[in-house]
Amino acid sequence: MIAQLLDLAGTDSSVIATSSRPWASATFVGARHVVVLRLKGPDNAARAATLAGRLPDAEFSITGHIVADACADERRPAADGSETVMRLSILTIEDW
Repeated sequence: MIAQLLDLAGTDSSVIATSSRPWASATFVGARHVVVLRLKGPDNAARAATLAGRLPDAEFSITGHIVADACADERRPAADGSETVMRLSILTIEDW
């Protein structure tokens, strides 16, 4: 999933932090993931906006899991415009 997120974010993108915690409902078992990305380069703000817009409908290939929800919770551009930091939330569920 991380490699696929970086492909969506484009060049000059990197992962700053990740975390996961178990998640379950009455019918599904999975995990909630938080991924913090740094997008650099002169077009970082435009790439961040594009990623935020594409993320809810993005298709991910994760063996044994389905991405049920993905969104950008936060976008923080640097004051000098050199980078944007994004906090993404992703819900995966086990694919039976």
